[in-house]
Amino acid sequence: MRATNSIAAFAALVLGCTAFGTPKLIDWTNSKTADRDRMFLVERGERITFSVTVKGAKGFDWQINKSPRLGAVENGGKSSLTWQVPNEGGIWEIHVRAYGDGGDVHHEWVVSTLSVREAPTFFDYFSDKRCWDRSETDPWGRPLPEWVVHPLFGIPDMSRCLLQPTDKSILDDERNTIVELYYPYKHAYGTWKFRYCVPEGPHCTHGGWTHFRFNFLHYPGCGHYQRMFYVREAGQDHAYFGPGAHAWDHDMGVGYERNSNVWYEVVIVHTPDDEFYAFRDGILEMRGHDRRGSRCTGMSIRLHTYTPEHTPNSKIYIDCIEVYKDKFLFPSGYQGQAISGARPFPTGPRPRSTPKRNKTVAKIPLPPDRRISDWWNSKTRDRDRMFVVASKERITFRIRAEGCDRFRWLVNKHQVAE
Repeated sequence: MRATNSIAAFAALVLGCTAFGTPKLIDWTNSKTADRDRMFLVERGERITFSVTVKGAKGFDWQINKSPRLGAVENGGKSSLTWQVPNEGGIWEIHVRAYGDGGDVHHEWVVSTLSVREAPTFFDYFSDKRCWDRSETDPWGRPLPEWVVHPLFGIPDMSRCLLQPTDKSILDDERNTIVELYYPYKHAYGTWKFRYCVPEGPHCTHGGWTHFRFNFLHYPGCGHYQRMFYVREAGQDHAYFGPGAHAWDHDMGVGYERNSNVWYEVVIVHTPDDEFYAFRDGILEMRGHDRRGSRCTGMSIRLHTYTPEHTPNSKIYIDCIEVYKDKFLFPSGYQGQAISGARPFPTGPRPRSTPKRNKTVAKIPLPPDRRISDWWNSKTRDRDRMFVVASKERITFRIRAEGCDRFRWLVNKHQVAE
């Protein structure tokens, strides 16, 4: 009798999941490659049909470069969109969302008319819904980047073919869940592009904030203070461009619309004369100067979600990352002045300083690279960083670092020795 009841209960569960479960992507194809390739090159003016088959779908939404696209053909669980490639050089993302009673499922293709020489040095649209252990190639046949995911934080959610935070992560001391990706891109000059979206829904207001940091330049020994584009969602609707609160920080004060269909494009240009320019949707938001030069060690993306248990929709999405080494792609049509009456905006990188100044700069010795080479504690007598101690126990901590002549010790963020 018990076995019979168990079988009946299991059968009911399976039927319920089938009737009300999330739509399932069965197949996809395109008329250009006639296979399941997601990223490939196309010709200008070419007409291409993209098709998907989704089990349990009630409808489909198509987008091209984040903008809704009408004219798709639907037939039950199948949908197709025919699109003509613009007569210009560029990259296009063709995205489809299939929705049903139990949720939705996403798929996309990325195509380009750019040659290998014109292509971005670094490219990632997360179209394969992965950020590491990848098998597919970009439109130019190159392997997709293998990001390093921070081992102490959460795994990013890429089910929508974009980068978004996850609520499956430990909370930090500000009640944020964190996702961090790092890539060792080591070129300091050029152009960085990406898009971000702040979706609609309940958001946090006090005590903390959901935010993201696009750290496009890491420097040796800089720690937290690398060059970044920083957007926070906390009611103030502010964006920041700079390394943090202690140096070269600028609050742009720009607002944004909380809407899943509204995406903002950010373009950051760093020229060889160490000038930075930050644009959002073609408008210059920030300009600054930096003297750290070309000592770049990588770039990273960090997503914070504040109190996800109370505000599950308080998220920020990141997508469409492109980096162009030694190419300075200023938005077209911009002819205005820089912020706060600064110098006229250049059409390209300005020439180096005068020979006299170059001679002076050459005489200034570069600071040595700072690196921690060893550490030890008297409790475990090894390099263990986290361990249990007894009340009032005395412990000695030692550290050895190269390129440092002074040390500052802190306990729970309070300085105790120097």
